[in-house]
Amino acid sequence: MGSSWRQLFSLYLPLAFSDMIMFTTGPLVAATLTRLSHPEVHLAAFGVAESLAILFEAPIFMFLHASTALSRSWETFKRLFFFMLLWALPLTALLGLLAWWTPFYHLVFREILAVPEAVAEAGRPALKALLLYPGFIAWRRVMQGLLIRKGRSRALAWGSIGRFLGLLGGLALGVFLRWPGALVGGMALGISVGVEAVWVTLAARGYFHPGAFADEKEPYLPDGRPLPPTMRWLWSFYWPLAASASYLFLSKPLLQGGLARTADGLAALAIWPAVWTTALLLANTTRMIQQLALVTVRDARSLKEVGAFAWSLAFGAGALLGALSFTPLAPFYLGVALGLPPELVSPALFTLRLLSPLPFLVVAQNWLQAHLVRQGRSQTVQVGSLTNSVVSLVILFSLARSFPGPGSALGALAVLAGFGVEILWLYARSRQAVAVLAEKGA
Repeated sequence: MGSSWRQLFSLYLPLAFSDMIMFTTGPLVAATLTRLSHPEVHLAAFGVAESLAILFEAPIFMFLHASTALSRSWETFKRLFFFMLLWALPLTALLGLLAWWTPFYHLVFREILAVPEAVAEAGRPALKALLLYPGFIAWRRVMQGLLIRKGRSRALAWGSIGRFLGLLGGLALGVFLRWPGALVGGMALGISVGVEAVWVTLAARGYFHPGAFADEKEPYLPDGRPLPPTMRWLWSFYWPLAASASYLFLSKPLLQGGLARTADGLAALAIWPAVWTTALLLANTTRMIQQLALVTVRDARSLKEVGAFAWSLAFGAGALLGALSFTPLAPFYLGVALGLPPELVSPALFTLRLLSPLPFLVVAQNWLQAHLVRQGRSQTVQVGSLTNSVVSLVILFSLARSFPGPGSALGALAVLAGFGVEILWLYARSRQAVAVLAEKGA
């Protein structure tokens, strides 16, 4: 089955828009916090608190992929939704334990992550404000996967607009009430994901019955077994995906810990959230290529068309990131738009330039992962994610004390190296899956 570029673009654009809106969170929060008191402390505190909340989100992050791949019948969707709750509720409870139990909190912030005392104190209210963040994300992603499976990608875009407005409202409320900066960021982020979860649920409610799946083109599981899956099958399919996301997100707070150990630790912690989220804002306009491939690639023709479409996205996003990084626009963006202190603009600019290849790496990663997920080979995806995390953290921690440049630049180099090794692994393991598709309808 072939898909024209116009059809691909009309399906993909709302997905990319949804992802792009999600990654405006970091720059918007950073721009707000830099204009409040003690910006370096609260930027760093919010960055660490957000990283930990996302760590608890990690095991449920891949429910978007699972729902997109598996929402092929009403009974399957119901089982997947119940399966999601079995993950989301314990993770929410564990996050609450970290935020409210002081010994646990001090162990993580002061001993494991070794962040400065002021950052640890400012981060706790932000973490409490993010208590429901993992649950909202899990609920939302299951609903989003169903909508993508049904070709309703525009509903995701509208949900993201709601999230954006919720974020702005939360930031405005926090500033008006004169809350500490890190708390402002945490509360705004929590409100925004709650708004989006409600919206996508309302958008998906029309598919909550068996007849909504009568036109499913693949009424079987990825490995060819009949629907619906058993809970045991769901576990065997999903846990490697959960593990792969956990490796990735666990590396984020550990990355913060590595940055804190560099010669300019506080500066690196302040620079990283603004620069990294800016690079991701553009690079992740390509990330939803995995969801597009899962629902459109079925034969040689669609493989070629969607592949060409994917790389065109990579070049487009790469050009935009390059223009932002290597033109006079960059110092203005970092120093004026984001409001970084003058002494941080130069190392932030250097770090942003190092991250300019990121769009190409994100496309390659998600394109290759899609072929493996289609075949139910989630354990192979897991190994790739583990390799990515291990390589990046080994480089960062081994060079943190001796690296001659800005700590944020070392973080960028470590992340790029991790991506590169993961992509080599995925390419080697997905060649057979791609070859099978290339022979279908050729």
